[in-house]
Amino acid sequence: MIRFLLSSAVALVAGAAFAEAPRVVTDITPVQSLVARVMEGVDTPAVLLPPGASPHDHALRPSEARSLSDADMVIWVGPELTGWLGDPINSLAPEAAQLVLSEVTGVSVLMLRQGGAFGEHDEDDHDDHDDHVDEGPVDPHMWLDPQNAMVWLGSIAQALAALDPENATAYATNAAEGAAEISAKASSIRALVGAVPRSYLAYHDAFGYAEGWLGLTGIGAIQSGHAVELGPARLAELRGEIAKQGVSCVLTEPQYNSGLLDAVIDGGNRRLVMIDPLGGGFEAGPSLYLAVLDQFAEIAKVCD
Repeated sequence: MIRFLLSSAVALVAGAAFAEAPRVVTDITPVQSLVARVMEGVDTPAVLLPPGASPHDHALRPSEARSLSDADMVIWVGPELTGWLGDPINSLAPEAAQLVLSEVTGVSVLMLRQGGAFGEHDEDDHDDHDDHVDEGPVDPHMWLDPQNAMVWLGSIAQALAALDPENATAYATNAAEGAAEISAKASSIRALVGAVPRSYLAYHDAFGYAEGWLGLTGIGAIQSGHAVELGPARLAELRGEIAKQGVSCVLTEPQYNSGLLDAVIDGGNRRLVMIDPLGGGFEAGPSLYLAVLDQFAEIAKVCD
């Protein structure tokens, strides 16, 4: 097997065509969905992270380790989200090709905000990856920007074609069709949600990538980073910002702490929109990514 790394330039190395489709392993279900769309009609990629598991901290089960060791290619968001995966790839799948999606050319990245009141958030915070200067932790929820997902589809198709030239046409066609589907879905949701200005409070800063294409304004977040609750001073600052600006609703995730949320909004009207960025409640496969985006349509019904 030829060993190569596919990153920002999606470096393609020619090799012999596979007798069968390459065995592809992904890290999270939204990525698996995008890869499955590109591979539709050829094969089905595997996903390592089981439903309900945290992408930030996961220990591979024996079955997952075997799947990784059998991989011809690993496609993952990158160390920004699943940093625990780097060592297992190196030890269990050292010969597998890799596509690190966070490093793909043309992907937009955001800096992770630290919780509390966000303050002003200008265009300089949203940069193309090529121009990005390391200013702190990167927000890893890149797939919640449909434009990023569309860029990834093309890179996935190129990466697969490098391993499996016989199916290159199928991969390219599927990627183009998948991108058109995502574009249409995003446009329809934006037409609903972006019709009026809306501000929101986040339980933690998971939705920054949705702000631009949905026309949302994030007021702040109750948690600082992953599962780190704010101290009293930052919570007081956040309450003050909510009282000053108001919020249309709260965007939260299945694992949120309802008691802490009640304390922050001080008994106010709890207009919640529950969004699972990983799509844990949806059937895995090519359509799951579109279902993840569909959750944002609820904002138009709940958030005034």
